[in-house]
Amino acid sequence: MKIIFSANTSWYLYNFRKNLIESMVSRGWDVILVAPQDEYYWRIKLPGVKYIGLPIDRYGFSPLRAWSSVRHYYQIFKREKPDVIHLFTIKPVILGTISARLAGIPKIVNSITGLGYIFSSGHRLRKIVETVYRSVLTSSRVNVILQNPDDEKLFQSFSRIKPARIHLIKGSGVDLNSFNMNGHLPPPEMDNDSLHFIMFCRMLWDKGVKEYVTAADLVKKIIPRAQFHLIGGIETGSPNEVPKIWLEQYEDHEFIHWVNHVDDIRPWIAGSNVVVLPTYYGEGVPKSLIEAAALRKAIITTDIAGCREIVMDQKNGLLIPPKSVNELMNAMIHLGQNASLRSAMGEKGRRLVEKEFGDDPVISATVDIYGLPG
Repeated sequence: MKIIFSANTSWYLYNFRKNLIESMVSRGWDVILVAPQDEYYWRIKLPGVKYIGLPIDRYGFSPLRAWSSVRHYYQIFKREKPDVIHLFTIKPVILGTISARLAGIPKIVNSITGLGYIFSSGHRLRKIVETVYRSVLTSSRVNVILQNPDDEKLFQSFSRIKPARIHLIKGSGVDLNSFNMNGHLPPPEMDNDSLHFIMFCRMLWDKGVKEYVTAADLVKKIIPRAQFHLIGGIETGSPNEVPKIWLEQYEDHEFIHWVNHVDDIRPWIAGSNVVVLPTYYGEGVPKSLIEAAALRKAIITTDIAGCREIVMDQKNGLLIPPKSVNELMNAMIHLGQNASLRSAMGEKGRRLVEKEFGDDPVISATVDIYGLPG
């Protein structure tokens, strides 16, 4: 059996789908990865995995470049003749599905991991995207995976896809053995005398970056020993990218520290006391929150679709209204001043992840959708 995985970055495949890829290799499937040749392109080195570069823009839309991507996809699909194609992120989902249908691929699986800023911001392109989804994804060969019930309900409301071909799988999974508290030494920036808040995500305004920094300045006045870490790379080209010049002011700040991407987030989570994600982006189920819960950390996040799937308010974290700096500040102070509550929430979060968000149930449910032996 042969499967193709494709996304708009190799970074995505490596960071979010590596264990699924490894699982398909272990089942004896031939696996092909189709993605742009970024720095992660060759990191998944496994027997049976083939890599094919793909020219596709991550942001913006050019009809000429879109057609070029459709043509490249079509050529790859006709040459490789896969049994299953699994597409991730909006452009591969749309352009790859068009090509797969033209190439006669028997099984097309699309993971829509959050509806994104176009839906969450009321963007003028929303109706266009809905129309495109509705027209492209209606084939009987297409299955769609969504990550939270809100997205599932919304998707059903505007698409023509039969309910039997829309599947709910919460998150992209996490390796429970890798994400534990054993052997992860905090980085030097995290001294034992301070109270450490951490936010790690792509540097987009609608992830709540400004709200986090503003709240940090207020919390510091109440909890003098607090330190605040902001970790994530710049999203060049995104309409919501946080400019590098704005982030650079926090590289050497007294108590707010920006770190431009790390390969291994586990030591940073392990050294933190509270993980924060005040997002109002169209999330699926944020993997950062699953990882934080797996490492037994109390969480503060917003009461929106996706986030409330992994954070149970007052149990393993606190849910706050989107865009509310005051509520965020109060939540940070509350958890910052209550170590026993943080510990109890962390334990409940770990149990939740073990029950619902580990790799095994996610991979098993995904392979079931492929509907083929192996």
